[in-house]
Amino acid sequence: MEQRKNNQEKPPERNSKSALLEAVDEALREFGESGREALYLHLARAYAVKKEDIAEKFDVFLLALRRELGSGSKAVEALVLDKLYEKEGQDSEEFQLAAATMILASQFNYHGSVEHAGN
Repeated sequence: MEQRKNNQEKPPERNSKSALLEAVDEALREFGESGREALYLHLARAYAVKKEDIAEKFDVFLLALRRELGSGSKAVEALVLDKLYEKEGQDSEEFQLAAATMILASQFNYHGSVEHAGN
């Protein structure tokens, strides 16, 4: 009975998708509330990357961010990793996957390869 009570008191585990989305959302707060919402709206319209889809389409999100912000996207990427590290730790699968995706995207010239949703 005591063991069951302890299991019920555990907070629900956060999945990797929500941790990554939270990290992105917190990083984009640097643009202010209206700037963040405008960026989400633009990415959804121009690149078919809705806020709730960022974790599944993180590579597309990164490429779109780089296309729209240019070298400024690097600061956002660093903030995302910082926030994800704070939430999950360096050894977490979420952190490792996000970092690897960023590194791989940096190794290739993706600047012009992301198609707008309407194309």
